[in-house]
Amino acid sequence: MIEVLHKGEDMIISITEASKRFNISRSKLYMMRNSGDISFCKRLDGSMGVEISELSRVFGATNNEREGATKRDSTKHDLETENVYLKKEVEALTKSLKKSEERLDQFIALTQEQNKRLLLTYQSDRKSLWHRLWGK
Repeated sequence: MIEVLHKGEDMIISITEASKRFNISRSKLYMMRNSGDISFCKRLDGSMGVEISELSRVFGATNNEREGATKRDSTKHDLETENVYLKKEVEALTKSLKKSEERLDQFIALTQEQNKRLLLTYQSDRKSLWHRLWGK
């Protein structure tokens, strides 16, 4: 059945465009029209066309819409994977930082202890002027 519609040209697409968007052969579209599964209409320029809403009703989402959804899902999955990876990396870096801070604290404590020993050694070896002159 052919309907003559005077809707916006962007709502009615050519048979060729319909076959590309929905990945259906032109001959399949014509067979479906003959069996009554889908209806065609005339476009404003007089050529045959199909309403996008009719195609969506019969075939569901277009290839572009499915690809867009797949890309969004893929991007979402990629972001989630990257997020998990980054969380693990932050966790590992935090542990490494804690270990470095502990080693730094140990080094500072050891350095302070060695400085005290050196100071005590220096002070115990040094004799007063009286002891140096008179040997007492």
